[in-house]
Amino acid sequence: MQGWLDSQSRAGIKPPDNQTVPPLPRWGTPKMGPYTVGVIPEVVQQWRVYISVVTMGPSISRNVTIWGALAHECGHDITLADNGFIDECAQKLYSKILNASELQGLDVIYNGTPEPLAKRAAQVWRFWTVEIVADVLGILNFGPSSAIAYAVLAAALSGNKLRSEGRASDTHPVDVLRVLMAADLVKEISSLNANIRNAWSDALIRIVDKYASNKDKITLGHITPFGFRPTVEFPFEPMRETTKIVAKTLGYDEFKTLENHYLAEINTWADNDEIIANRIADDLLGNKEPSLESQPGETEVFPAHIIAGAIYALTESADVSAITDLSVSALSKSYDRNQVWAGFPIRYTSDFHIHSFYNPL
Repeated sequence: MQGWLDSQSRAGIKPPDNQTVPPLPRWGTPKMGPYTVGVIPEVVQQWRVYISVVTMGPSISRNVTIWGALAHECGHDITLADNGFIDECAQKLYSKILNASELQGLDVIYNGTPEPLAKRAAQVWRFWTVEIVADVLGILNFGPSSAIAYAVLAAALSGNKLRSEGRASDTHPVDVLRVLMAADLVKEISSLNANIRNAWSDALIRIVDKYASNKDKITLGHITPFGFRPTVEFPFEPMRETTKIVAKTLGYDEFKTLENHYLAEINTWADNDEIIANRIADDLLGNKEPSLESQPGETEVFPAHIIAGAIYALTESADVSAITDLSVSALSKSYDRNQVWAGFPIRYTSDFHIHSFYNPL
């Protein structure tokens, strides 16, 4: 995630308020999914540590397919880097959806009372802002592979389905809307060849068509002793339109907190990233550890390219174990070459290096 934070990427933008280096990954509590301990002002003031920590449960360590979902967790770190940024995102989403012409004249029933669909949808997306912004940042940084990884993880956790319903108190959008937003965002990435971005976008839409638990409505509600009680049911197609608004707004609107720059301008997946990821995928499919050396015509190879290439490879091969092993070997070598972390004192080690910060006082 260095591309969101370094001075070269942020030309013309003030340095980040909180996060100054990419997040530190570690293996955490067994049986837990990915999560982030982000850098917030209280943490900075108490510990003087300008870095967040992304944690993965060891249960996913042997399947690199899911690792792309960590792009979302790293995205949380970027949302905290600039004070006021996430609030501005929430305000923009609310305004754009509330005033969207394609949503006007439609109503939903919310807790038994009719109200404009645009108003309810705007409030729901505002409530989901923190999580959906992290999705956007992850996709811009890791490319389409991040969305594929999320879809795999979500389906695995929900009986091989992508949920079209969810708890009203959950700050995460329902699975179907997250994957559709990803498809819309990928289609907007102008730095990626149109044929490539359209193909990936179409592939993500096909995933929703095949695995959505319901393609007629999006339902939010509460779990009660008597079962799931809906509070609102949105017709599917209008909510499908909101994902397009979300993708364009968060990826390509200018933000005052970023000195009137937009996220895809600072850092985005591009043709050169796709070329590297596909070369790595070809190496892995050929049972070859991918080289970290840039090939003719390539830019620098980053860990995101290795994970993206592995996910691309696993769309064509079911050999999860072999591709994971080769990818881990390449990632370990990439870690050893990293200018930030190379030579950092190790207190605890495993197959992956886990650092422990301590207070010298």
